[in-house]
Amino acid sequence: MRTLLLPLITALIAAAALLGGCQNNQEPGTATLPDACSQPPESGMCKAAFQRYYYDADTGSCQAFIWGGCKGSVPFETMKACTQACNATGSPAPAKGAPVSTSATKEAQQ
Repeated sequence: MRTLLLPLITALIAAAALLGGCQNNQEPGTATLPDACSQPPESGMCKAAFQRYYYDADTGSCQAFIWGGCKGSVPFETMKACTQACNATGSPAPAKGAPVSTSATKEAQQ
């Protein structure tokens, strides 16, 4: 009986190692996103109007918002930075908040 159990146990251990032994394998689409992708946008207390970007997990896309120029929370300065970091799509929707000044629009496109 012992001579039968040893090969059986060895085979089970080998099968377990082959099937589920790689703990770092992740399913596609389950990679951990950078912290900035979960950072909510906050306009801040100043009155400037700079277009900035944040990742919206509900839509899986990057969205524009208006940042006042100080304090607040700015997850990303450009749409490109947001879409690359969060593996997201860009949003064609206009920024939420105050109208964007011409200089802020030029800065956002860089």
